[in-house]
Amino acid sequence: MTKDVDIDDTEFVALTEHAKARFWSGDKELLKGLKKKKWNKAITTDELYKLIVSGKQTRA
Repeated sequence: MTKDVDIDDTEFVALTEHAKARFWSGDKELLKGLKKKKWNKAITTDELYKLIVSGKQTRA
């Protein structure tokens, strides 16, 4: 997933997959690259903030 986007984040993406969790990052280039690959387990800081303020929870 991260080979041609940001190889330094490989472990974080793998851990997210293993934990069946969401991947929180502010790295816009990484998120853009992952989105291009149809990997939808990422959440931005803005999205997370909106969820907290609204009181809603999401599942990966």
